[in-house]
Amino acid sequence: MAALRNDNDEFTPLPESNDDLVNENRQRVKNSIRLDVKTINVEIPKDVHFQNEEQILEVDQVRFARKASEIDRVFMAYISGKGHQFESKGRTDKIANYLLEMLADYFGVFDTDAKKVVLYYDNRPKFDRLLDTALETYARKREYAKARAAAARELKQYNWEVPEDRVYDSETNHIESAKNHALLPFVQLNEASNPEKEFVKYLEDNSQWIDWWYKNGDKGKQHFAIAYEKSLFYVDFVIRMKNGHVYLFDTKSAGSDVTAPEKHNALLQYIRKYSTEEVPLYGGVIIQDGSNWLYSKLPIENTTDLLNWDAFYPENA
Repeated sequence: MAALRNDNDEFTPLPESNDDLVNENRQRVKNSIRLDVKTINVEIPKDVHFQNEEQILEVDQVRFARKASEIDRVFMAYISGKGHQFESKGRTDKIANYLLEMLADYFGVFDTDAKKVVLYYDNRPKFDRLLDTALETYARKREYAKARAAAARELKQYNWEVPEDRVYDSETNHIESAKNHALLPFVQLNEASNPEKEFVKYLEDNSQWIDWWYKNGDKGKQHFAIAYEKSLFYVDFVIRMKNGHVYLFDTKSAGSDVTAPEKHNALLQYIRKYSTEEVPLYGGVIIQDGSNWLYSKLPIENTTDLLNWDAFYPENA
């Protein structure tokens, strides 16, 4: 949508402002932006329509806007094209208002005169650059704010505590014998996997080294979760040792879950980020191998090659 230069374009010197800063600003941009635009012919885009079409000047079959109402519509069409990455009409209005406020505050040019300054053909590239830069900067700051908010949500997960109570569905769960679970009685899912059941036995057999252990839920805000791709990953077990170390384990059998490597690696990133001297964090995907339970302290590509994995021995944890 280009503005056209026309022989009828007129310019009137701006009267000196009472504001010294405005005069300084005008002087600073006098060689780059024309502020004294009085009357200009602005080409009307094909998709901008007016109720009273006879008000539009025809020049060599090209339609031009001349009146204030026409200038306003062309100006808003121009701003709308700049705010395309933002979904709401309200955003276009805000961009227009900010730009007009800037021209008024910095240069003492107001309303329709300010819109003419923006739409004047020789000024257009400067305002293109100004708006494109401002909108791109805003978009980047918005993405940064989203990332910060996501990080804050992760930090809140780190402050998770074992819930004081928990509601279970009696039709899908049952009470299981366990003395060291953080919530008593220990309630186990009827369809709990065999690795989960075997790991519970292992934890109970080593209770002299364990302060408490908790069988985590798989949904809901009360359960411990970390960010995993575009969703949340709920580890199976949270274990606090008597020396204050905390282990986060997700029980699997070899090759049982194709997403296990990604979950394991996401858990390692979480551990590296939030582990402290006061509360050291360890863990990952854990797999039973004979009488041992193995986990990797390094990123993994699969859960079938356990050669370099470490054994979880509670007495040494």
